[in-house]
Amino acid sequence: MKLLKKSPYFILTILTLFSFLFCGCSRYRLPPPALFSFEGIDTSPIKGKIIVIDPGHGGIEKGAVGLKGLKESEVNIGVALHLWSLLKAAGAEPVLTRHTDSSVYKGKDFTLKKDLRARAEVGNMHGADLFISIHHNASEKNKNMNSLIIFHKTSDSGKSRDAAQSIIKYLKGELASDSASVLPGNYHVLRNTEATAILGEASFISSKTNEKELSFQRTAMREAKGYFLGIIDYFSKGIPEITLLEPENIIPEAAKPLLRAHIDPGSKKTSVLKKDIFITVDNRNIKSFNYDRKTVSFIPAKPLNNGVHTFCLTARNSNGNISKKECFSFNVSLAPAKIITTPRFPSMPANGTARNPVDIEVFDRLGRPVAENTEIILSASSGFFLQRSVFTKSGKALAIFIPPEIPQKVKLIAIAGKVISEASIDCGRVKSSYFMATLRDTFGRPVVNVNVFKNKTLFGLSDSTGFVYDSSQIAGKVCYEFKKKGYSPKKIYPELNPGETTLKNLILEPIDKGIFFNRKIILDPAGKDNSTFPLILELKKKIEDAGGKVILTWEKGSPPSKAKRATMASLTDADIFISFENYKKLSIEHYFRSESGKRLAHKICFQLGEIFKHMNCKTKNSTEYLLVHTPMPAVLIKFPGQVLKNSQPVSIDLYNALLKFFIDKDSE
Repeated sequence: MKLLKKSPYFILTILTLFSFLFCGCSRYRLPPPALFSFEGIDTSPIKGKIIVIDPGHGGIEKGAVGLKGLKESEVNIGVALHLWSLLKAAGAEPVLTRHTDSSVYKGKDFTLKKDLRARAEVGNMHGADLFISIHHNASEKNKNMNSLIIFHKTSDSGKSRDAAQSIIKYLKGELASDSASVLPGNYHVLRNTEATAILGEASFISSKTNEKELSFQRTAMREAKGYFLGIIDYFSKGIPEITLLEPENIIPEAAKPLLRAHIDPGSKKTSVLKKDIFITVDNRNIKSFNYDRKTVSFIPAKPLNNGVHTFCLTARNSNGNISKKECFSFNVSLAPAKIITTPRFPSMPANGTARNPVDIEVFDRLGRPVAENTEIILSASSGFFLQRSVFTKSGKALAIFIPPEIPQKVKLIAIAGKVISEASIDCGRVKSSYFMATLRDTFGRPVVNVNVFKNKTLFGLSDSTGFVYDSSQIAGKVCYEFKKKGYSPKKIYPELNPGETTLKNLILEPIDKGIFFNRKIILDPAGKDNSTFPLILELKKKIEDAGGKVILTWEKGSPPSKAKRATMASLTDADIFISFENYKKLSIEHYFRSESGKRLAHKICFQLGEIFKHMNCKTKNSTEYLLVHTPMPAVLIKFPGQVLKNSQPVSIDLYNALLKFFIDKDSE
């Protein structure tokens, strides 16, 4: 027992040896005694911290392989076991996602995606304070490269970035790297891990010199030591924590509620200054607030609109660590104070079949629209409403009134809360001509917000139920045209008669069977000039005309960095990402681990090969940053200048390639 107390490194040796024996058939060699002393190191900040260590790859996934055959998966587990031992001896609670040369997912239906998901689930299941994925890089082009990169979770430029900054400082010192950088990373294990998360690429196994060094236990121990000291440095700075005080008890009737929160700096040795507190309400920065005795308080200068609001805070302590961004939702809902009811047609035939849209607006005491989904109760002295009640959206609602068959003046009544509104309609013989139509797609679903043209003049939109209404003092044949992106335009020429209602049931045909409906596509001009923009804009128009949505990563000025564009893409729920670059040869690159990206690349290459047969389009595996760090299937298309000059035919072929890709995807 005295020996254990006097020799901390002996404890590490025993723990490491135990871990190897416990793990069984690890192919990694047993490490020699690790002469590492905790003397002078305060390990108390990590005591009890749950730190999940994820040795990348394993099993059939060997990762990168050195020139002499050293496998990345083996190096990763060696570093991870050393790190586990150090953390365990320091009083932390380390957890390994794997401890042998095997995959984490054990099912017979193994896929890389399932294995990566299983790694993230280990971190989430244990409620990790920190998740570290250990990797070693490789380069096909430069065998002498030896840089150090720590990726932090793209969606967390706060705590994850702070952890990466602390760890890289010590790793760089231990490994004497040529260069070291911290970058946002959108790897699967990072974006699906709830904890503060980083992924380390400590060195390049593809370097002959590096491969030799990585085969020694001393190198694995140095790397583990770098991670270990960086982890201690991160937690020793303290991590601020924010606790909501208000708006838990906010009264919905309060348009200017008191918002309060408590900030714990994370350590007795640090503090949080007012200048390092960042507050937003509904994504708007708040600069004027009170901060006293670790409590933030804020009252909006102007009344907040009715509806759900979000109050968010982050705080950085004097040691440089930032808190998790804490957001709290609260509701403002002032009672209805005024209703305006307006029938579209003040008079209509008393035939029991015509439809009269009734617009209803509801305001609070400050003259603003009431909260979403405020109920409006409807009734009429004769005839009837299609609905007994309707609900507001942006303070407005639409009701449909059906007239009686006996001519009379009808009173319409709308009630919201304690407020009542009345309006009247003359139902009887009328001189006007009425036109009403229902717009449906090929599946019988209503088509809303269709632009309606009367004799080439835009006069309205179809409503939320796909209905179109019109009245006219002029009888005879009228041209109505219906246009909406995603549908083929439709024209009709009905004959309108005085005092009568003309009803039509119309079908709008979706373009290309609606394949692009609800699809989001990111188009990324990858070059430093605008030479690819004509093609991109041509393709954008075709996709949007077919009902899809296109997001451009940038349009004006200098292009944002690749990291910023990848971060932007990761915050969307886009279906695919396409990057365009002006290059001397025609080729389509995709991330080699993305099967969907590979299929997309082949679809595009096949289509382009039909019109540019002399250029021999090729697909290529790639580790291009933008392709690796986007969560959706991604490709980089490199176009020669002469191809970019033919934007019209090229855009058609790209559109058709995307169409076929989505058709195949829907049939899977």
